[in-house]
Amino acid sequence: MGTQKDKSLLGSAVSKLRSLFRRKGAQPENGSDLLNESGPAVLVVDDGEENRDLIELVLSDAGINVVTAEDGQVALDRVSSRKFDVVLMDVQMPVMDGYTAAGQIRKLYPNLPVVALTADTNAGAEQKCLDAGYSEYMTKPIDIDTLNRRMSELLGDKLSTQSVVSSQIETPDVAIESGAEKIYSTLPTSNEKYREIVERFIVGLEEKLAGFDAAWADRDYAELGRLAHWLKGSAGNVGFAAFIEPAEEFEQLAINQDVTKLGRALSKLHSMHRRIDIKPEDGSGDSQKESQVHTVLVVDDGEEN
Repeated sequence: MGTQKDKSLLGSAVSKLRSLFRRKGAQPENGSDLLNESGPAVLVVDDGEENRDLIELVLSDAGINVVTAEDGQVALDRVSSRKFDVVLMDVQMPVMDGYTAAGQIRKLYPNLPVVALTADTNAGAEQKCLDAGYSEYMTKPIDIDTLNRRMSELLGDKLSTQSVVSSQIETPDVAIESGAEKIYSTLPTSNEKYREIVERFIVGLEEKLAGFDAAWADRDYAELGRLAHWLKGSAGNVGFAAFIEPAEEFEQLAINQDVTKLGRALSKLHSMHRRIDIKPEDGSGDSQKESQVHTVLVVDDGEEN
């Protein structure tokens, strides 16, 4: 996206935003002190910072207390230090994966709902999660409306009507086309909080692509597959759905160790990264139509349209 100077300036800006975001919503290390102890508490576990931030933003706006963890071991520490009503947990993570952590949590707290969040949509993936100790399974990219409805069902009367935020946000309905078209996030970047998440992802993706390059140079197919799996889930979560299919293809090529096609696939990812841009805050740089979507937590069981 733009020149190297532009990237450098964006990186500096995002660093400042990251610091500000942490000051606004930082969680204590032990996860024991929450702003609203009377409300429901949810533990969000994911090694992707942007994934944690996005879920935290949506749930916090709905009046839910959110604590985050970056791997399964930290998640175990969190659930041992305070009571949670629901755990939303990734599957593939460093230090301790979700399967292991879910099994341990299930032994300690048999009735605690532990929801798997995974980009693995292969046959048998859901059953593998259930067998490991998860209580249910949701796929990435995360569908916000589906997540909200499920959280409403799981938390039930622990949610008060006063804690429900009923607001609408405008999300551009962007069609991603081939060629030199810019790639925009479908998150509502006119909202400062969402814009921060998207900006951090863009800078983080540049760092991850350096990891892709290093792994490719070493022919480290396991690392290439891990990075592609991360991209498949994380990009979609922050509104860059255009990356999902190329990431899925790359992951399969890494599994097959297809040297011939992997080089071209990596070049494609770099090319797509250069096409990423963020819409001007006033929206004047884009003529795409905008549609209204709900991202609110509903207390009843009604479907959102």
